[in-house]
Parts: sequence; structure tokens; C-alpha cells
Amino acid sequence: GNQTWFFQMKNGIDNKTYVSCYGGNSYIHVINQPDSLGIACDFVQKQLYVGSVYTGHFQRGSFPNTPNYKLGAINCNVGMENKLTDSNKGLNVYPNPASTEITINKGQLAIKTIEVTNVLGQTVFIQQINHSIIQPIQLDVSHLAPQIYLLKITDENGCQQTIKFVKE
Repeated sequence: GNQTWFFQMKNGIDNKTYVSCYGGNSYIHVINQPDSLGIACDFVQKQLYVGSVYTGHFQRGSFPNTPNYKLGAINCNVGMENKLTDSNKGLNVYPNPASTEITINKGQLAIKTIEVTNVLGQTVFIQQINHSIIQPIQLDVSHLAPQIYLLKITDENGCQQTIKFVKE
């Protein structure tokens, strides 16, 4: 007998989809099998009780922002370090701080691009790299103003590693 307005939907870590009510309600509706079509999706109104006005746990329509836990495994290293670890196939950058050039010892890594950005995120230099180069890569930084820069190295699989370096 009560009118129900469906509002937001949120995927749960239990493979169910939760549906809130516009304007607040003591219940959340649940789609138990969201990958199934029609009535096979097993939609149940008011399946999950979330409290009442009197208990102070009254659900007010919207869900909190939560991360998507179903993104899958990350297959590359992402982060900021001054020197990459052995797990990154021997990649390192020196000298740091640098005055005229930096050397990128790529180890066994197949580098595709090198991008230098300033601390404001502005790209000041980008270079495509030939995968077959075995020797260390020399990068001229003499034209850069003295400050901290970020060196973003992308490999042939699209994995990225960002390294801080200082230009004196």
C-alpha cells in the first residue's frame, strides 16, 4: 500500500545490487542476481532493514561513495620513488640531483615513453624510446629550470613508474 521511489543503485562486494529509496526509508531493496534477466534477477523490495527514525539509523536515500573492489589485479608497479626496486627489472635513474643530464639505466625493462613533468603537472618533455636499445638512456636536462621534476616511465605494456628527480 505504500508508494516506493527507487533512487540510487550500488554494486556490493557480494555481487548483489542495492537500491535506495528517494527521500529515505527504513529498508533497502536488493537485486540478488543482477546479471540475470527479468524475474530471474530476484529483485526483493525491502529486503534489508537499515533502522528507523526512532533508532537513529534511518537511511536517507543515498549511499556513501565506496571504491569499486572489482577492478581486478594490478599488473604493474605504480608509485613514486627515487630508485626503483629489483622487482622493476633493474630500472634506476642517476645522478639525483642532476645538473646537465640524467642517466636512465633501464635494466631489462622495455621502455616505450619517457615524460618529464614539473610539480604543477605540466609536461616539459616527452620522448618515444626504441625498445631494442640496450644501453642506458641519456636525457639532457640542462634546459630545465632548477626544481623538482617527475620522470614518468611507461613500458611496452602500459605500466608506469614515476620517479622524482631534482634539477640543480
